Amino acid sequence: MKRILILSTFIASSLLIIAHAFGQESGGVAGSEGDRGPAVPGTSGEIQDILTASDYFDRVSRRYAEIEDYQAYVTITQSDSVMTGTLYHTRPDMLLIEFDDPQDQVISVDGVRLQIYIPYLNVVMDQPLRKRDAPGLTLATGRGLELMKSRYSVAYLDSQDFVPLDENSNEQVRKLKLEWKSIDEGFRELILSVDANLLIRRIEGITSSLDELTIDFTDVVVNQGLPSRMFVWDSPPSANIIRNFIFEPETAE
Repeated sequence: MKRILILSTFIASSLLIIAHAFGQESGGVAGSEGDRGPAVPGTSGEIQDILTASDYFDRVSRRYAEIEDYQAYVTITQSDSVMTGTLYHTRPDMLLIEFDDPQDQVISVDGVRLQIYIPYLNVVMDQPLRKRDAPGLTLATGRGLELMKSRYSVAYLDSQDFVPLDENSNEQVRKLKLEWKSIDEGFRELILSVDANLLIRRIEGITSSLDELTIDFTDVVVNQGLPSRMFVWDSPPSANIIRNFIFEPETAE
């Protein structure tokens, strides 16, 4: 049970690190994926359209700039601990993860605060967000991914070819490797596995302290019109509140 608490705190911290890396969203990215459409693996058009990792990263950014809301089943792995659940996101910065393992656990972001509900402890961990954390905390955004290029070097992991997601997997993805340009970033390395629809299928990260975190996204549905009211999460009245479990809140200047 204690490991679930530790893992939940680690995941929350990692989300904030990713948010800081992605930067703030300030509108869409010029252009759209509709200009050409994603290249089909194994076609000659792929070689003509995708020349560099930077170009491909830009196309992923444009794809995410078109996403207003997002739903996916997530599997979050850290060491030998695994958490699974359904993730919901809507612009600009609302997130809800309803876990089925651990059962009934919740991670909620309403743009102002991050909350983690841990049912077996009857505890809500509450963290007010800093201005730099809220935008981008939920998912990669078009502008956020673009700004990430200023903080990370971008390359293909091996080549621009589509490869199996895992050994013996039928899923084909392109893998991008992002390495920090400054030790101020929370993740020293991120590997993004991107499918043929330009959606991120997996994020693998190595933090500055060499902890590893993997987030898999499956059953993705975008732009279905998720209502903002579904992101209003009220903690149980009987729950104990642990405040500022990652950092102290900002003070007014």
